Amino acid sequence: MCSRSFVVQKRSAKSLSRYQIGDKLGAGCFGTVAKATDKLSGVRRAFKTVSKVKQAQMSKKEAATMALLDHPSICRLYDIIDDKDNAYFVMELCAGGDLQQRLEGFTDQFLPEPTAASLMKQLFSAMNYLHQLWIAHGDFAARNVLIKENKPLDQSMVKVADFGSSRSVDTTQDSGSHKSDIWGLGRLMRGLVCDISRVLGKSTIASASGQTSVRKPMDDSAWIGHSDESRCLCGRILRRDPAARWTAEEALHHPWLIGVKMQSKEATVPENILQRLQAFANASCLERVALQAIAEQRGGCEHLFVTLDKDADGLLTPADLQCSLEEVFGTAAEMPNFHFLLAEVDPDGVGAVELSTFNAAMLQAASLDKRTVTAGFRVIDRD
Repeated sequence: MCSRSFVVQKRSAKSLSRYQIGDKLGAGCFGTVAKATDKLSGVRRAFKTVSKVKQAQMSKKEAATMALLDHPSICRLYDIIDDKDNAYFVMELCAGGDLQQRLEGFTDQFLPEPTAASLMKQLFSAMNYLHQLWIAHGDFAARNVLIKENKPLDQSMVKVADFGSSRSVDTTQDSGSHKSDIWGLGRLMRGLVCDISRVLGKSTIASASGQTSVRKPMDDSAWIGHSDESRCLCGRILRRDPAARWTAEEALHHPWLIGVKMQSKEATVPENILQRLQAFANASCLERVALQAIAEQRGGCEHLFVTLDKDADGLLTPADLQCSLEEVFGTAAEMPNFHFLLAEVDPDGVGAVELSTFNAAMLQAASLDKRTVTAGFRVIDRD
């Protein structure tokens, strides 16, 4: 594991000219989010403008937190730009909008359970990753879940966003404040499985005739027609006593989520994946830094990483890699010492590889264009 914070640059106001600002995606009390294009690399990003007058401390905390995070189900931060009045965050573009907006357009009462389970597995994976880093999100809700692509929910990955309320907490404490994140996950899961109107905070419901009535408190009848496994998990993460409430890690091992795919289509594992990992392991420190800087501009291996991450913890471990490759190539295929290989790939030598390092290892020089390489070079050449 290794922080990707070195690729997140804090730049002066003159860097604003690097981005072509496009259509507005949304607005809130403290700022706006718009589409943007990096003129240097041609990559599309999200461009968040935050007023320093209204939210100076929160924007600094959000930037510091996001710069550390390296998980496929967490929205990525690439650049921070400052001027006199505002802070600007250049982030991963999620073209599908936020989950609350998407659900507002639904006519069905609830999602199919396989779709709900896939979404929740991604979110539990992200929250487990945060809590392992002793970070509580602090404001988890459907509006802070972004949809990566403008596709149906069962065909696009989701990303946790908006870390303005995040804080450092001792997640080893059973009743710690991070358990409020689990409560938020539970409320979302119950809504997706049983009644989407509850996710949207509606106090009334409409009948087929168009008449409205006050929504009644949820009781056991809401679970009729739904699986026992979904009800069981929901009960464990919505326990009112925070100390008794399950952790995100425990939820990931529940039968309702075990075996559920985090993406609709598994990525194809390349035959030369071991050679690529070994080549990265043999590279010099400067070569690794350069590859990671370029990979941040290019991306492209997120779906493969999720396919290989069998336990959905956001880290590629020897057990993950061995299990994945045996599924593809069979147990009879000659395999290396995975612990030794990933320990060499991992900058910290632990053998647990994060997404950004994996992306760098999968890069192939022949597939790179001059604009991407130049944008990566600018990350390293800070002056």
